[in-house]
Amino acid sequence: MLRNFSDRRQNEWRQTVIKRGELRAIRIGRSVRIDRQLAEHKFAPREAAQRDAARKALDIVMQAGGRFVTEYHKMIPRIVPDKGPDAVRRLAGGAK
Repeated sequence: MLRNFSDRRQNEWRQTVIKRGELRAIRIGRSVRIDRQLAEHKFAPREAAQRDAARKALDIVMQAGGRFVTEYHKMIPRIVPDKGPDAVRRLAGGAK
């Protein structure tokens, strides 16, 4: 039955089933699919909200860390090899 529906119609049906509280795995072909995010927010709203907030905080920290590294690399001095020993060698006649 569900196999004959378009992908859009299958998604609408799954969401309706989950919203009604009839959580079940929906077999489509050989794979088992559940609209996980919708089910998580339906059956464990507090935990899903906590996880979403933690992921958002982690994203902010990761972005800030990336900006810090970029700015740090702009500020550190560049190490340039000393050309003095090569110049002295050239003056002494041992230049290459």
